[in-house]
Amino acid sequence: MPEPVGPVVAEDWRVVTSPQWYTAFDVPPEWDIAPEGTILSWKDEYDNWRDGIAFVLNDPAVLPDFACGEWSQEELDEAAEDGADDVLSARAVAGTRGGQGATGTEDSSLLLAANLLLANYDQNAEADSSAETEPFSNEHGITGHITTATVTGLPDDPGARCPVRDGLVIGISYLSPDNNLVGWGLMTDIGYEDELPDETIEQIVGSIRYYNAG
Repeated sequence: MPEPVGPVVAEDWRVVTSPQWYTAFDVPPEWDIAPEGTILSWKDEYDNWRDGIAFVLNDPAVLPDFACGEWSQEELDEAAEDGADDVLSARAVAGTRGGQGATGTEDSSLLLAANLLLANYDQNAEADSSAETEPFSNEHGITGHITTATVTGLPDDPGARCPVRDGLVIGISYLSPDNNLVGWGLMTDIGYEDELPDETIEQIVGSIRYYNAG
């Protein structure tokens, strides 16, 4: 078993570890961390993807959204039928995944950001979105590319269980110690009073580091 690792941002921050992708990163203390091996999936609401799943992240950390309404029993039953062990309402999520299908870190970061944005915010592609990709590095030796994408102008949905908000998505890709593409993604609601501060996002991104790399 890998040795536990401490946070690098602040003593009260929590560490998320993903041995499969040789990655660790920190999140603030109010975030929930799933057990290692957890798979978080976004349901395909409009049959746009294969297998009924729009997107997947491994070993996620979640900032709950307490502004959301309760899940209906019908929704819970549907989730159980789809094989889900649990459901959640989040205003921010971060986690890792592989870079399958990408040709390099630049392509991988863009694909991750675009697909996560669509899966979480705009499966019907009804809103305005933009993305920018650039080289990425941090003080922990992670180098690759980062894509920052935003979506605005989502149509209002009076029947939505959660508030309809604009969104920010970050996709980062780099090579693991065994030379495989790794993708790291973060999505967060923006444009409201309690949105995740830019400084906090920068601290989370800056804490990404190799874990259990031998």
